Amino acid sequence: MILPNSAARIRASFDRQHAMALLDAQMTKIAAGKTEIVLPFRKEPTQRHGFVHASTITAIVDSTCGYAVQSLMPSGVEVLTIEFKGNLLYPVAGERFIARGKMVRLGRTTMICTDEYTTTLPYWMSDL
Repeated sequence: MILPNSAARIRASFDRQHAMALLDAQMTKIAAGKTEIVLPFRKEPTQRHGFVHASTITAIVDSTCGYAVQSLMPSGVEVLTIEFKGNLLYPVAGERFIARGKMVRLGRTTMICTDEYTTTLPYWMSDL
């Protein structure tokens, strides 16, 4: 169960993230231990082949995981990433990038989160 006012705190925190505003990312779902961020496709955060740059993908993934954990924290408790590992399974192209963070283990001081991402078009179908 999501804690009272947790969704409002997460939205307010997300709105203060200048990096997310710069990328035009939108927090679209908040639930207990789960969040979703959508990034509309734009050319600015792409790499030389026209795919969304890995640094942009990891920024969004980091935020979804952090907020998934934050949704289970009481007011006044902050969350920071201490370790990050990622496997980018395919390049990102299409109309939008969707990252879904899910809290896996809630420990006393360390939490584990996983994220899966999708894009509206598989890279081989885009005409970049």
